[in-house]
Amino acid sequence: MNDLTPFGIAIRQLRIQLRIRMYDMAKASGYSSAFLSSVENGHRPIPDGLVEKIIEKYNLSNEEQIKLHNAYTVTMQKVPTNHLNLRQKEFVATFARLIPDMSDKQLNEIKTQLKQASDNKGENAKWDIK
Repeated sequence: MNDLTPFGIAIRQLRIQLRIRMYDMAKASGYSSAFLSSVENGHRPIPDGLVEKIIEKYNLSNEEQIKLHNAYTVTMQKVPTNHLNLRQKEFVATFARLIPDMSDKQLNEIKTQLKQASDNKGENAKWDIK
């Protein structure tokens, strides 16, 4: 990584929005400001648990959580599964293997169902499907 990443942009916007200095966010998350700056600028990978530490420390809204999680996923090009049980992980892996062979129609149908599930879950949803 060597450019400003979607996560770097999201974390910087969050700091500005909440009026938090990099030093303070770094200290609150257990890192040095130099390290957090390197992450923000795309020079270092996002450490495991950083997103959750920031969400917890700053009591982020559902919308802010979604934005940060999405930026993490896009930047790291992976979906974290450490919070899932074995059955859920198997489902994610199966879905990932099948995606390349799915038609746009099939993907849109699944997206519609996921959107409905997200709507039914309400404020506790950690995803945003548009």
